[in-house]
Amino acid sequence: MKRKRTLMQLLVVGLFSFLIVTMFPPTQTAQACSCVPPESVQKELEKSDAVFRGVVTDMEKPAQFFGGSSGDLVEVTLEVEETWKGVETKEVIVQTAISSASCGFEFEVGKEYLVYARQTGEGLHVSLCSRTAAIEYATNDLDELEKGKTDFKEEVTKANPSQTGLQTSILIGTSSAAIIFLGVFIFRRQNK
Repeated sequence: MKRKRTLMQLLVVGLFSFLIVTMFPPTQTAQACSCVPPESVQKELEKSDAVFRGVVTDMEKPAQFFGGSSGDLVEVTLEVEETWKGVETKEVIVQTAISSASCGFEFEVGKEYLVYARQTGEGLHVSLCSRTAAIEYATNDLDELEKGKTDFKEEVTKANPSQTGLQTSILIGTSSAAIIFLGVFIFRRQNK
């Protein structure tokens, strides 16, 4: 009887520890973004899936419960002013990491940018390592981009939905709670 009780206490402590570690992961050594210098405007135009000039109209940051990650994705909506490649709509949504520590480009609502984006499984992605820049720092790039504006369609080019950090945290928390409840239920049943 004493052995069963000790075993059940260890199970509950183990499950509780698992819950704490998954909800509040240990701090890790931060690693800064490391970029290779971008190539010429023409090479970056060729490598990118979308190149356009636009003003940020909205940003949706993920809810960062339980610490979050610097790699969580921000959805940035831009009103397109001019396009050279890959965008045929008046509005486009791109994604980038929430922090420059994870090579995310830090956009600001209301500012205009020249954007170089690549298509990923989650949609158009912008990196700090691309030639993306605030418009006041992109005059040389704009001079080299020869094509004019293209016609726009009315629909929105949008990033594919991705699982956010909040959804992952809720899934882990719910699973951990269910395991702990099951352990307590079994423990109480065996002690009756």
